[in-house]
Amino acid sequence: MKQGKLIRRAVSAVLAGCMMFTLSAPALAESTDALMQLSIAAKSAVSVLDEENGTLKIGNNSFDTETNINEQELGGGTISYDAETHTLTLNGVNIEDSSRDWIIDSNDTDTLLNLVLVGENVIKGKGGIRAHGLKISGTGSLQITATNFDGIICYDQSKENLTIESDVDITAMNGCAIIFGGVCIENGATVKAECLYSGIDCYDLTIDSATEVNLESTGERYNAIYARRDNDGTVAGTANIKNSKLVLKAAYPAFYAADEIEINGGSVEAKSASDVGIFTRGELSITDADIDASGYYFGIGSNGAMEMTGGKLKAVGQKNGVYIRNSLTLNNVEVDAQCEELVAISSKGPMVLNGGKIEAVSKNASGEEAYAIYAGNRYDGDDGDAELLAEGSLTIKGNAKVHVSGYQGIGSDGQTTIGKADIEIDSTDFSIVYPVQIENGNKILSLKGGTNKENATVLDPDDFVWDRPDPNCIGKNAYLHIITGSVADPDEPLDPDFSVDDGSGAAGAIVAGTLIGGAAVWGGYEITTRVILNDLLPEGAAIPANRGELAMLVWQTAGKPEPAAQPAFTDVADAELAKAAQWCVEQGLLDAKDGKFDPNGWMPKFKTIEVWKKAFPNQ
Repeated sequence: MKQGKLIRRAVSAVLAGCMMFTLSAPALAESTDALMQLSIAAKSAVSVLDEENGTLKIGNNSFDTETNINEQELGGGTISYDAETHTLTLNGVNIEDSSRDWIIDSNDTDTLLNLVLVGENVIKGKGGIRAHGLKISGTGSLQITATNFDGIICYDQSKENLTIESDVDITAMNGCAIIFGGVCIENGATVKAECLYSGIDCYDLTIDSATEVNLESTGERYNAIYARRDNDGTVAGTANIKNSKLVLKAAYPAFYAADEIEINGGSVEAKSASDVGIFTRGELSITDADIDASGYYFGIGSNGAMEMTGGKLKAVGQKNGVYIRNSLTLNNVEVDAQCEELVAISSKGPMVLNGGKIEAVSKNASGEEAYAIYAGNRYDGDDGDAELLAEGSLTIKGNAKVHVSGYQGIGSDGQTTIGKADIEIDSTDFSIVYPVQIENGNKILSLKGGTNKENATVLDPDDFVWDRPDPNCIGKNAYLHIITGSVADPDEPLDPDFSVDDGSGAAGAIVAGTLIGGAAVWGGYEITTRVILNDLLPEGAAIPANRGELAMLVWQTAGKPEPAAQPAFTDVADAELAKAAQWCVEQGLLDAKDGKFDPNGWMPKFKTIEVWKKAFPNQ
């Protein structure tokens, strides 16, 4: 996802400028102020210091930052300050003071304030800590209560950074918990915050190996994490989360970034009361993490591409579960996506479901735009029909196990390609819309369908209409269970100790049961059918690989009888094969359509068994 980052960022910037759109079904059906505005800048206090640069204030005490403080008693504990390293140490202090705007205020523009915590420390006042640059470390903890302003804030957000390596608990009754240019929480730190405005308001966020970051914004229009661009747009709003636990709650997107979000390991729980759980205007990259995102509009979404590899994803929303305005790739992810109205998993660009376990549920029982999975925007055509756009393609492969349910099952603007997969669709209307192809090297092992699961029957893949001429038609197979996979090597040696008693008709039951049972028993199906055919076919005869080979073997075994009519197949050039095909069609053993026999068409082994027993019932 890093290739072409500059280009994609430029694209993301354009997309961000186009967010004020009317979203067409089956994607998000309406725009929202929450998505456009996302967060309002914090209403922070800005006081003018009486002292010149180089002043450190603690409560109502002022100190020169060039002067050491040696173990001075304050608030029931002690403070000390090392002027050379600019290190302020709090040891068990409890400071409450409302005479100034900030309990700790460092006005030294040239240095970063190192705040070291020993024991339990408590500060309470109008605002918590203000500094030009700040690092909090130590074995102790710090509890901050800000009654009027913010918990921790910097003077110039575009230049200054905050690092937290200790346990910090912030209550900001009328402000943000943290406002800094760059924020880094790392090395096992625990940060908890309850605030009126944003929990963390910054331009660049890194959370690495944090024990827990728990942020709750109680305001009506704010975020738990707000990684934004600066005023002139030169500083990107990015978030990089590694091996950490995040618990985020807010009215607006609980986790928002103006540029990109990258999550590697750990877990993120993001819940929005009235908007989106996780949202970025740029790219979204997730690796081996557990994500639980829920919101009113959708659980997780982005304007850029999303790629997730490994881990778990739960996405729940009123409109959509997952909503991506670019490409979506899920590699070996366990997915639980749910929505009430539209599409459980939706992407505007190509969607690839590669391996993993996918559960997608759209609970709308009658909506025309209610799909379980949809890639693209169905209503791009001027005449109301869908244009088959390549960017809306859908690919399911890699032994993916997919279960979907909704008013409509799976759809895409372009081609739907199925590789090795187990796909169960339980819909009210139709299962799959638009052309479907099976990826090279794979075959349909089992195809079961019907108007519902209870009356579903085994279908012949050759008879199933994949390419629907009318994109708005209602398919006859609302329930469809497709199992695809690679065909077993015909040269694989048989187990000489494996045998099947065909005398009682059990073989047919085994074949049917194995076929319906799925890919897990495909190897058993292969062995069973090959053993039966080795008993049925003439000694030394190879198992037919296609319709032409089967027709020729049946005709030759029957003594090469002359057909009643002259063969007239447009796709059979060989004279003997044409006679064999014509005779088999006349005997009702095989079929022909539109003057074509399809001699190279795939012939499943269980069908070969059926044809042979029909041709030679007394054998």
